[in-house]
Amino acid sequence: MGEVIGLVCDFDVDGVSSSTIFYESLVNVFGCNPARIKVYHSYRMEHGDGLTPELIERIQATNPPPTLIMTAALGSKDGAQVTAHKKWAKAKGILSDIIITDHHEIDEANLPKDAYAFINPKRPDCEFDGKDICGAVVALMLMAHVRKKLIDKAIREKASLPSMGVTLPFAAAATIADGSSIVSPVNRGIVHAGVKRMNAGLDVCWNAFQDFWLQKNEPITAQTIGFKLAPIIHTASRMGKDALIGVKFFLSDSENEAKRHLLSLKAFNDDRKTAQRSLFNAADMVATQQVQRDNTVGLCIFQPNGIHGIQGLVAASVAQKYGRPAIVFAPKSNKTTKVKFDIIEKEHLNVDIFSKLAPVHEVVINNDEMIEVKKTLDKHTPTFTLYSTFSGEKKFVKELTMNQAVGMTTKSLFKGLGKKEHTFNSRMGNLILDLSVQNKPKLYLEGVDELIGSAQSVHGISIRNIFERIEKERPDVVVKCRGHETAGSMIIQFDQLDAFKETFDAFVRQECEAKSIALQACYYSDGEIPKDRNLDLTIVDELNQLEPFGMGFERPAFEFDMTVMKFERIGDTEDYKLRGRWARNGVEYHVFWPKLGTNAEELPKVFAGAQLRLLCEIGDNYVRNRSIQLTVVASIEAAQTMNSAHEQTER
Repeated sequence: MGEVIGLVCDFDVDGVSSSTIFYESLVNVFGCNPARIKVYHSYRMEHGDGLTPELIERIQATNPPPTLIMTAALGSKDGAQVTAHKKWAKAKGILSDIIITDHHEIDEANLPKDAYAFINPKRPDCEFDGKDICGAVVALMLMAHVRKKLIDKAIREKASLPSMGVTLPFAAAATIADGSSIVSPVNRGIVHAGVKRMNAGLDVCWNAFQDFWLQKNEPITAQTIGFKLAPIIHTASRMGKDALIGVKFFLSDSENEAKRHLLSLKAFNDDRKTAQRSLFNAADMVATQQVQRDNTVGLCIFQPNGIHGIQGLVAASVAQKYGRPAIVFAPKSNKTTKVKFDIIEKEHLNVDIFSKLAPVHEVVINNDEMIEVKKTLDKHTPTFTLYSTFSGEKKFVKELTMNQAVGMTTKSLFKGLGKKEHTFNSRMGNLILDLSVQNKPKLYLEGVDELIGSAQSVHGISIRNIFERIEKERPDVVVKCRGHETAGSMIIQFDQLDAFKETFDAFVRQECEAKSIALQACYYSDGEIPKDRNLDLTIVDELNQLEPFGMGFERPAFEFDMTVMKFERIGDTEDYKLRGRWARNGVEYHVFWPKLGTNAEELPKVFAGAQLRLLCEIGDNYVRNRSIQLTVVASIEAAQTMNSAHEQTER
């Protein structure tokens, strides 16, 4: 019958690219039956990061379950789940193996020792030089090695096995999107070869992307992938959708099919932008307080209405603006606890759960007694008073608690309130008034149990080092965390938030002191264009020859003194386009200013006739004929210009 292979991958661009590489290799290179290959992507909102118990349960619920599980970009710290799955399979009489492929840091205390194979360049016994490769490159190397073994052992003839070249663009896209160092010869070579194939017109998905998203004759570049493709591939999981749509786009059989998937992804991305804008504005206010009032260097922001998939983008924006590492938390899970009605007064919740209750009403409980239910101004719960009607007159007997009152009758004491659950927001979470059985009212508090956070760092501060120290010295404040140099994620208990904030801030502060780092918002500048050079397409061509640009080898940025001739917002986005006259030669150029609309400090300074000093990247504009476009990185003051290339230009 053969194996049933389960491809289990992360939900980001790296995970989507990895599962595409596995599937493309198994089906179109090795000739496996696609019906016996199942693709599972962890759901960001439900499963979280890694090979979680929830993800394992989903795999085990498949009929039939996979006999071979291959992971990508996850599993290095999930030895317990690997062992648990092996035990489950054995109990069911199923022969099941797991191959872990990953690139994240390794937890020596939770290694996947029961895995059939564990492939990770960060293993201490791994001699491979390219430690900074993403999960998709690990997947590609495994599949390339399998292909070589099939040929070396004469199991398959070389001519019968297609080239692995078709998978290079997916590895390139993942390398760029994952922020892997582009200085690495391995990464640089993969991106260069992958982008070259993207532009060769050989593959449906890349042709569709180029036609759908780019200007006529505009080539795909590393920046195109990083700023245009990666965000829409990643947006599915960010918005709680199945990341599998990204795989379907990559594996499309026709350009029309690929464009349908791109349309869906674009719609998700538009929703993501709207949500992200709102969440950043809220986070920005909190960050301002932390910086100005408390001089916090390690920013931690909790957003009760945060979206797990977007908080990493919000954290990145906060870190960029304030020049400090930032973590943005959102609720991960809730817990519901039955509480007493007096919690509203005791905790000053200021929630009127009986707002729709009739002001005063009477309930006859027998021939000679009645209960008066009355709303009061000074309390959020009504009063219950027992009266005697034996003599035909209404005589006070005593005050009752709510529990006493409902225990004396089966009739409804809550005129105006329906027999259902009523939910109210409070500062402690949702209050749920359960009147489904009206003579047995119950009150529940649905509060936050766990928080999930996304971290983004700045130059010089290692998130990985900070997290490792927290796990070692303060394991009580974190449930789980993993990190790269520049980013990371973690889960903490809600009641440990304050302790985590203090710990994170203290450890960032200590690392700054140890490295003599003064944290502030900064940008890298290559100074001004040499005075003997013109700003023309020749310079653009020379810069393009240095491609690919990326992490560790960013596209150069130069400083320009510009007069704004005109400017306008681009559609309903927060981006603006300008016509700027360069002071040096009096020539007007296209200037693109991304997200200017979100910058309350800079937007008022931009008007016709304004003179600005801008830090810009130089690139191509393919609208109509090819011309020069300047993309604004930052607005700077002339007095703050650094003359040497790639010095930090501080704001």
